[in-house]
Amino acid sequence: MTGQEIKELCVKKQITFIPHHDCAICGEYTGWYLFGSWPPYEVAYSSSCGCGFRDHAEPDTWDSIAEWVCNSNGELRDQYKWLNDN
Repeated sequence: MTGQEIKELCVKKQITFIPHHDCAICGEYTGWYLFGSWPPYEVAYSSSCGCGFRDHAEPDTWDSIAEWVCNSNGELRDQYKWLNDN
């Protein structure tokens, strides 16, 4: 699955956040925020959680999201199958 395909799924499902991992201390997820005029055209990765001392988001790309949520064959990893559910 490509970054463009993930973007299209997010627009279709009106997804505004894609989780990366949960904090071992507070349990809050870090991940990608999708923003801009709807549909979202920009993404930023935030490594901050509820117990973090900073709110830090870095611009990122749809291809970067695809690299994380897909395995080496380009298929969605099990924990991201919800992206492709109808």
